[in-house]
Amino acid sequence: MKERWIALCLLALAACNTHDRVWRVSPLSGEGESSPDRVNLWPLAYHGDEGTSVLWPIFDVDENGFAVRPLVSRDLSKWSVLWPWMKWDTDTGEGWAFPYYDIERNRGVFPIANFGKYSWVTLAWWKKNDAGKVASGGLFPLAYFGDFSYVGPWWSGKKGSSWGLFPLFGKNFAGVNHVGPAWWIKDEDSFGLLPLFHYGNGGKELGVLPFYAHVVDEESQERYYLMGLGRTHQTPTYHRNWLLPFWYDYASEKAEDQVLFPFYYRRERPEGAHVFTLLGDRREAPEGSSLNLYPLWWSSASEEARWKMLLPLFYYKDREGERTLITPLGGRGWSTTGNTRYVNVLGPLYHRSRTEDGSESRTAFLWPLFERHKDGDETSTRALPFFTHHRSPEGSESWYAAGLGHRAKTEDSRSWRLSPLAAVSRSDDEDADVPSPLYYLALYGHHVQGEESDRYLFPLYRQKSDAHSSEATFVLGLGRFARHGESRAWHVWPLAASSDGYETQNIAHETTLFGRARWDSGWSFHIGGPFLYDHAEDDRGDIRWKHTRLLTFFTRDVSDFDRGRVPAAVAPALGDTVGSDRRGFLLGLFHDQSARHRRWKQGVLDEEEAKELHEWSSDYDKYELVVDARDSEAARDILARRGVAPGEDGDEALSAAIRGFAEENTELVTSRDGGIPLLYGYENSPVKSEWYGPLWLVHRKKDRESSSTSFLYYGYRSKTKGGKTSRDVFPFITWDTTESGEKKTISFLWRLFRYEREGDRRGGYLFFIPWGDV
Repeated sequence: MKERWIALCLLALAACNTHDRVWRVSPLSGEGESSPDRVNLWPLAYHGDEGTSVLWPIFDVDENGFAVRPLVSRDLSKWSVLWPWMKWDTDTGEGWAFPYYDIERNRGVFPIANFGKYSWVTLAWWKKNDAGKVASGGLFPLAYFGDFSYVGPWWSGKKGSSWGLFPLFGKNFAGVNHVGPAWWIKDEDSFGLLPLFHYGNGGKELGVLPFYAHVVDEESQERYYLMGLGRTHQTPTYHRNWLLPFWYDYASEKAEDQVLFPFYYRRERPEGAHVFTLLGDRREAPEGSSLNLYPLWWSSASEEARWKMLLPLFYYKDREGERTLITPLGGRGWSTTGNTRYVNVLGPLYHRSRTEDGSESRTAFLWPLFERHKDGDETSTRALPFFTHHRSPEGSESWYAAGLGHRAKTEDSRSWRLSPLAAVSRSDDEDADVPSPLYYLALYGHHVQGEESDRYLFPLYRQKSDAHSSEATFVLGLGRFARHGESRAWHVWPLAASSDGYETQNIAHETTLFGRARWDSGWSFHIGGPFLYDHAEDDRGDIRWKHTRLLTFFTRDVSDFDRGRVPAAVAPALGDTVGSDRRGFLLGLFHDQSARHRRWKQGVLDEEEAKELHEWSSDYDKYELVVDARDSEAARDILARRGVAPGEDGDEALSAAIRGFAEENTELVTSRDGGIPLLYGYENSPVKSEWYGPLWLVHRKKDRESSSTSFLYYGYRSKTKGGKTSRDVFPFITWDTTESGEKKTISFLWRLFRYEREGDRRGGYLFFIPWGDV
């Protein structure tokens, strides 16, 4: 009933207009110039160029109208009577006299009926399309009729392409089938049992809740442990890992953060590194360094100056030969030339110092509790432990409430915080960071860096956005909405999820009861989380795949990536895999897989030439290292020797010629394998065949060079290679023959009995006694 809420929001928005003149006729408006003849006894009486008010806000009058609140008011064509019960615009004819309303082409009697593009009368509703015809309708919440329809728990898709009885079973809802909590997707290797288990994308996506989940691909690896308490995320450009609430590790090209809470924090940026511990902190940067041991020792050093402070014993500063020493008993200032500027003997009460040229001065009272320091255009004020303030032409910075509060201001940034309640920062520089990690430890935060914005209210809400995208999460990620350009995605975990334009989904999307996704080259759907039914398809032209999983009983993965392939293998090798069809049953305990392989035909190329041309395969076009290593001259020579060299220069023409040559001179061969572990297995291809029976009690293997057979392991074994067959019969018998039949050997207990025949000759052993002429 989204349209009903939209109508209510329009009603409330229109009501807000009645407040405009409340503030306009008062000194609070801040509009226009102040009249020299104005009367300001506000709120008893006020008169100025903008109007007159008496007993504000009861009565006011100006050139636009009048108001006698709460009875009646007029502002140009807008009238209100006993607001908010009645409001009307005489120019547009829109407004309301509760419960009747007429707003934005919607009119009705709230909440009984509404008539417009979306209409309802009590629980019955209907919606019109752009042509003005009824496109959908229903009786909320019992029935809905449209492209997707339902009557109670029974539902069906457009033209009967999908249907089901929720939650017992469903067929082909966005490609997903389910039986109870078990789900699967046709033609895709994904299945699950909601909400405990999910397996998909050939193992690249896996969830065993609440213990473990992962999503991995060629570009990133993301793993979760114990419902997100532990997490690792690795990509080629950064990594982010944590074990809440103790450990956090982040590194990218621009920044590094390492936290072992509450003992250690290391922050590294291009401008320097800073390490914090419970005992103190250390900073190293090109412009200087500092070392602080809380709460007594503080020090800093740079090319311009260095200072040290041991509270409450002394403060010492050396700036280009100008030196200052302050202690609770007194102070002294001097320079490297030997000139003494001052000596303070008033002890802890008061200290005052000033350089000879007047560029620097310092005032302290009950040092170190209060101190004010002026250095050129910079001024610092400290009142421990309540307040510190530093101001310079570049900006200002303040600390207060023993560090719980902070405020900073520069030409292009503003920030403030009051830990642990709120923190706000704003900067025009997109690469800028918040002033400190404490800004992220507040219950409410709003941080803006350039066009990037991050707003949160822990644990209810968080929204991050930039010029092209935004993402909002609710209640620690149970709800989410994301936008990037034309792409949209949302989920309400564990109920439903939807995505348009995003190819990769997060683990929360995959584990909802219902979920769908569509992107440029494919789509996916699941029902019952990842456990009942899951299906996905993708067609990128050169690569196509389908994945289906049903309960724990059936999975199927179909892939085809043959386009633009230049194989490296030369017959009789098996060749490069260019497609497969894999079916699995009972969590993959039984599987059957057929695969297609492309290889060069016999005699077309030798192995070195095939490897040279293989680098021009379309698979490698996105890898710069392989593209840079391609040898154009060698590849042209190979084609020229076969009379198919490209007529144009350039790698693009050469690549097209190589791939065209591959299409004409390669062949497809098929392999197949499957079985049930420990019970039965088989593998068959042009270069190898093998099968085995229960627990390998029976085993047969054959390739181009040899073949072997075994029964009851060592009960019977035979092997044929190079025209010779050897057999062993447990425990004492051997039997060897040649393919030509020229030679034969049989033995029992080695030489206790041995018979050999080679051509017309005979011989052997009997009780270790030789006989014959062999």
